[in-house]
Amino acid sequence: MNICTPRKKLAAIIGGNTLVQVVLVVIFQRLLPAQIPSHFGFFGQVDSYGFAGKPLSTSIVLILIFNLGVLLLNYANVLIPHLFQVLSLFLAASLWVIILRLLLHFSWLATIQFGLNILVAVALAYLVLRYIVTYLRF
Repeated sequence: MNICTPRKKLAAIIGGNTLVQVVLVVIFQRLLPAQIPSHFGFFGQVDSYGFAGKPLSTSIVLILIFNLGVLLLNYANVLIPHLFQVLSLFLAASLWVIILRLLLHFSWLATIQFGLNILVAVALAYLVLRYIVTYLRF
């Protein structure tokens, strides 16, 4: 009898997500800008760019790095309950916003990225404070 744990199910979902994202970028590679942003600031502005002249390979590397981070957080030991799950969901959602921004060139997606940044900051602060109050009994 093969029993799938939630972590294995999530790992399969992450793998499928990675495949879908890579296929989308390969299919719509003509829509990619000449320079791929490799880092965005807190408000969604571009801080740095990937390798110039190689938008497809840079995009695929970024997709693989982000999804590897999500996968590693899925298997991380949990010190604070739900902390790593929040981080992994944030990374997964952020990557979709970044891919859509690269392919569609909509500036309003920066607002969504900013909203995700605020949401994860509040969620992480809540989880850390809840852990401190509950487990450390301050």
